[in-house]
Amino acid sequence: MGTGKNKRNFRSKRQIASSSFSSWRRTLFLFCFILINLSIFSADRIGLVYNGPKFYFNDVLYTLYGYYDVSIPPITNEDKIEVSYKNNLFYINYKGNEVSCKLNELNDTFSKLLNRSLKSLIIIPDRSYITKNDATSTVSFELWNKKMKIPLLVNNIKYDYFLYPPLGKRLVHVPDRWINLKILGIKDTIKLNGKKLIAPLNLNIPPSIINIEYGMVNQKIDLTDYSSNTYVLNLQKQNLYKSINTKILNVFNLNSGIFLYGIPNSLWISNGEVKLTEDKFYCNYGELKNISGNVIFAYEKDNTVYIISSSGKFFTLGTKNISKDFGRSPLSIKVYKNYIEIKTFKLETYRVNFDGGIYKEGNVYNLFLDIPDTKPKKSYETNKYIVEINDNKVFIYKKNIN
Repeated sequence: MGTGKNKRNFRSKRQIASSSFSSWRRTLFLFCFILINLSIFSADRIGLVYNGPKFYFNDVLYTLYGYYDVSIPPITNEDKIEVSYKNNLFYINYKGNEVSCKLNELNDTFSKLLNRSLKSLIIIPDRSYITKNDATSTVSFELWNKKMKIPLLVNNIKYDYFLYPPLGKRLVHVPDRWINLKILGIKDTIKLNGKKLIAPLNLNIPPSIINIEYGMVNQKIDLTDYSSNTYVLNLQKQNLYKSINTKILNVFNLNSGIFLYGIPNSLWISNGEVKLTEDKFYCNYGELKNISGNVIFAYEKDNTVYIISSSGKFFTLGTKNISKDFGRSPLSIKVYKNYIEIKTFKLETYRVNFDGGIYKEGNVYNLFLDIPDTKPKKSYETNKYIVEINDNKVFIYKKNIN
């Protein structure tokens, strides 16, 4: 019995050794295969003499490089090719043979004149696979092109990566960099290039065009030339509820909502509604239509909104009903815990108590303008909406609340 046990162990060890040897042989075979192909497809050198417009030089150089390594100026005793340009045509002279062609005919012309096939590049994908005909590979041999489309599979997601191969290299790793893609704003299923994923998510992708599907949203985003290392997509803001053409001049952010005063239209946005209005002020407690001047201050406390106009008129909307004409424009408005202090250009100071009443406090001796800033910011947010202000347009996005 002991002998049988030893035999089984011997067979097991032999299998392990055989497996390791097989893996080693595959690695050696791939290495030799790459070396053989490098030697087969290594190109001779040719000298280039170019007499043409600067803006066509790269087209000529990169097209010619598909067949030969290129030296500029030509090295002594090496073959050379002369390319000139006149009357919208390229004139190419090689070993006494001269032909002419258009820009889009350069590649075919070089191929026939040089009697040579295109170089081959060895493409190695890093942390990914190259996909072709429903198969994947860890190496690919491709004919040279100044722009090459490489289909990559990264974490079972397909991307089309565009490679601009560097001159002088036969072996290229792709992609040349990664972009950290962050999809935020929702907790739901989305599709990235047709692959179902759960957002929010954070993953690395090659620079490429990506397609995002979420609900009714189908968005194509071109990241092929994106220079930053991170791209953030907030899908919460993809659910556009409404857009309004209006110029927002002042914004009053209250407890119960946001009033955006604009021309020709203003907006009141609360948790329950979005209302378009031409009133000079509007909120859940009422509106102000015909007042002298414009509203420059609004503050909400205990279901009452305290309002001051540029002409010095004071109003309330809501639980309390208080009004007063201060006679002059406000010089300073400050909010304290229990009251609002108002100083006017009439050099008078008033106090408006939140528990009721307006009291004259005395005179003003220092002329310091101090009024809360109501200029519009780029964005605002309520429990249900995100508001973006962009020049003469307002965008309102509905949040996805789960």
